[in-house]
Amino acid sequence: MIFGWLSRLRAARAVRRDLVERDARDLVKRFGGSAYSVARDRARAARDGRTFDANRSSAHWGKVKLRIAAMSGHAIGLDTATRWLESDDKAKPPR
Repeated sequence: MIFGWLSRLRAARAVRRDLVERDARDLVKRFGGSAYSVARDRARAARDGRTFDANRSSAHWGKVKLRIAAMSGHAIGLDTATRWLESDDKAKPPR
């Protein structure tokens, strides 16, 4: 009883985490390799007041962006030229 707020907090965090995961998977499914850029643009739009989805904050889209980066192995902060210069066996040309 005393720690009821803690269980509610954990439940709310789990719901938000599941929502981030679901949005990340939906963007990857819909946009493929461009999903990271789409999530980044949505985070910027929400932050600037150009809301894409009124129910999602810029922090939410930022977490989605990071989740997509983790799923795809996208190196955050590196542009395409830098990624190409750092060649490795997994490097693939863009389609």
